[in-house]
Amino acid sequence: MQSQTVKLQIFYGICTLAGIIATMHFNIQFIIEHQGFSVETFIAENYANNASASISNDFLVILAVFIIWSFFEAKRLAMPYWWLYILLTFGVALAFSLPLFLLMRERYLARSGWAEVIKFSVPPATNPKPAPVQRPPAQARHCPVQPELVRDTNRLNPNPDRTRQHRPVNGYQ
Repeated sequence: MQSQTVKLQIFYGICTLAGIIATMHFNIQFIIEHQGFSVETFIAENYANNASASISNDFLVILAVFIIWSFFEAKRLAMPYWWLYILLTFGVALAFSLPLFLLMRERYLARSGWAEVIKFSVPPATNPKPAPVQRPPAQARHCPVQPELVRDTNRLNPNPDRTRQHRPVNGYQ
């Protein structure tokens, strides 16, 4: 495996662990505080003030993007058990299932040879200076219609001396 692939897998693994530890800590605190888990209360408390409502809506957009993207990505790569990540999203947390999906995707890419096809490196710049802007000659800058444009339009007209050419319609002249 490439070192970049291994580094990404380690990063996604750490994020997966952080996602489950951080979210489960607060989920357990919620369960203790309310003597059980209630979806209705959980959602209501997510919209307790404007800040938490903003974060909740942010989460919903990310959730929708993850579901759609992961479906098509798993289908494109022929990854098995795509639906498991969606179950983990609603059963555990998106902070756990998203990095887990990325970890498994990276492992799948490395095993199947896709990692060789998909490269994340940027080629070095060959010329760091931008090319100078080419300005037309002074006489062409002040001309409302440039001569080369006029020649191009004449080339398109097969009969430049006649503006209209008579053509028979349906065999009648």
